[in-house]
Amino acid sequence: MVPVNFYLLRDRLRRRLLDQVESLATAWDPFTASWLGYAFSVEGAPNNQPLDEIRIRMQRWLDEETVWDFQRNLGPIGATLWLWKEAGRPVNSEIVKKLSERVQQLDTDEKWSTLRNPEQVFLLALGFQLAKDDPGRDHLAKISMQEMQYGPLRRRILFAAALRELGEDIPCPQVDPQDEGDSIALVWWAERYGGNKSEQWERFGSIQERIAFDNQTESDAQRTLTLPEVAMLYEAIARETKHPDPMLLFNYFPLHDRIREVAQDYFRHGKYVAAIFEATKALRAYPKNGYNWTREVNK
Repeated sequence: MVPVNFYLLRDRLRRRLLDQVESLATAWDPFTASWLGYAFSVEGAPNNQPLDEIRIRMQRWLDEETVWDFQRNLGPIGATLWLWKEAGRPVNSEIVKKLSERVQQLDTDEKWSTLRNPEQVFLLALGFQLAKDDPGRDHLAKISMQEMQYGPLRRRILFAAALRELGEDIPCPQVDPQDEGDSIALVWWAERYGGNKSEQWERFGSIQERIAFDNQTESDAQRTLTLPEVAMLYEAIARETKHPDPMLLFNYFPLHDRIREVAQDYFRHGKYVAAIFEATKALRAYPKNGYNWTREVNK
């Protein structure tokens, strides 16, 4: 088991996200802005400057005349609606209606259709939370159910997540992970929708040294994460550090084997005082029993 330093990793991911926010000033991209807004939304609305900046820019972008001319903008339009909702702002029902009409017109047999792109569909699903009994919403759910049946695990998970956002009770797809993206998607699902967090973070711990956050730090043995992967991983870590699972932290903290042995049962059952007491007894017993504690800890 490779320990995961949740707080250090959270800070590294946040720096990457902030760098991306700065890049929008010279290279505006609504898809990038959408996933950045999604990532920063996990921090909450109050005093969230990066999220406020993204929300304002996306609102201005949506007012442009050419926004509806490109299919690739539909996911970001959905994300913009969702960001308004999250901020407690009223949403223009005409925009929701127009988005629904455009989604219904999409040809799913087209190779580059937006509805075959799980990252776009998830953004659309966020926006369609505002539309109940809407034909566009129903069409999106139908396509997501079909697309969830094949492809890499990460792809399946995003389509399943879209269905969750649309109110469907869909479990996490059960396919063996094949790469780093799959592992990130699994830990994201466990934190956002519920699951065996310990198992998924343990899996992530085994691949964390194989990922890089940007091309400058990437080595030959690493893969640079895409922005949606960074956003998903950031949300997972932000959720875990905001409401830590005591047992998860116990499993990943680099404790000495003897301390872990005597304390884990107490800790697992929430008897934290007893766990500390037994750990202290073990620590005191080491010198008495002839062990070199310093040497053992530094192994």
